[in-house]
Amino acid sequence: MEEIPNDIEPLREVTTIAAGNAATALSKLIGQDVDVVVPSVKLVAIEKVTQEVGDTAHVSSAALVKIQGDIQGVLLFTLDPLDAEAVATGTIRTQIRGDYVDQDQSVLKEMVNIVAGAALSAISKFLDLKLRPSVPDSTTDMLGAVLDPFMAEFGTQYEQVLILQEVFTLPHEAQSLKMLAVIDPPSTTKLLEQLTLKLDAGHAANN
Repeated sequence: MEEIPNDIEPLREVTTIAAGNAATALSKLIGQDVDVVVPSVKLVAIEKVTQEVGDTAHVSSAALVKIQGDIQGVLLFTLDPLDAEAVATGTIRTQIRGDYVDQDQSVLKEMVNIVAGAALSAISKFLDLKLRPSVPDSTTDMLGAVLDPFMAEFGTQYEQVLILQEVFTLPHEAQSLKMLAVIDPPSTTKLLEQLTLKLDAGHAANN
């Protein structure tokens, strides 16, 4: 099994750039200010990935996007169901009553599609990679049930994966949206190689 390099700290810059672009896209979409918690970058054993999303038995509104192109992985977006309903309300400017229903799921999918596209586009431009998101798949379920099938697939090939986590908060509404990127070892190596080329090119241009 391919090992992930130990020095992944340089990827924090990539994560920060992606988070900034995603926050801007989200802010424009919902018409509110969006803050970004300092992103985290870490290596996680496959069997512990689901712990990174929080209480796996907690029911959340979630949307999952596959990362396609030069790197492989998944983007998981999670919100509390009440937050998801409120964000959907702000997005479509109508009052939504009752339980989180299919109409709201469509709004969540569109929101995630825009935010994921902004994040991956930022990484693509910064590291000269071809990346694109799949069509989002959304549901309201226990977090473990949402992520487990993908981790089982990764677990047949890898012992650990790269986790990039970003949390977006809406300060005026006390709501938050978590974006968790799970990247496989070959893709992590690719990201680090492209980042090294980017930094080397920058140093050469300054000399």
